[in-house]
Amino acid sequence: MGIGATIFVAVLAAVALAVVMIAIIAARRPDRFSVERSALIPGTPEAVIGHIENLRAMDGWNPFVTQNPGLKVTYSGPESGPGASSSWQDRRAGTGRLAITAVDSPHEVRMRLVMTKPVRADNAIVFRLAPAGDATDVSWQMSGKSGFAGKIMDLIFNSDRMIGRSFERGLEDLKTIMTREGISDDTGSR
Repeated sequence: MGIGATIFVAVLAAVALAVVMIAIIAARRPDRFSVERSALIPGTPEAVIGHIENLRAMDGWNPFVTQNPGLKVTYSGPESGPGASSSWQDRRAGTGRLAITAVDSPHEVRMRLVMTKPVRADNAIVFRLAPAGDATDVSWQMSGKSGFAGKIMDLIFNSDRMIGRSFERGLEDLKTIMTREGISDDTGSR
């Protein structure tokens, strides 16, 4: 065997070993994931929750919509609250549906995110709101199952950091909207 063939076999063996190691590491990762970020948002929980339980209002600050200007979103069900849903199909953003499943106003909004492309996912989203002086502490959490492919993707892309940055951007945009509106209570007084 010549030197070129020896180098080729050595490189091939190293690549195979790396693939096996990645697979072993991925297989040992947790079967569930959770990403959570929070921020202080100006206004009372009663004022802030309207920008979460109404998906049209939410899409004004939701980074997964605002960062995709060509995204076509279709809304169905009631204007807000349980049963309200949105769906989209886009080459860049994928195909999915977001539905509000429960609201405990003004403390919590629960949603279900089902993605069919580019990867299949069925995730729970929870927004928790707690009064914090003249502001509201808003927590945004997404959790779900992490299959083998998701575990490998997480090793490469670090989903907590990637999704977390989007959550942080969205909460900052919500803060900007609430600051601009200057809402301090549920009656809309300024």
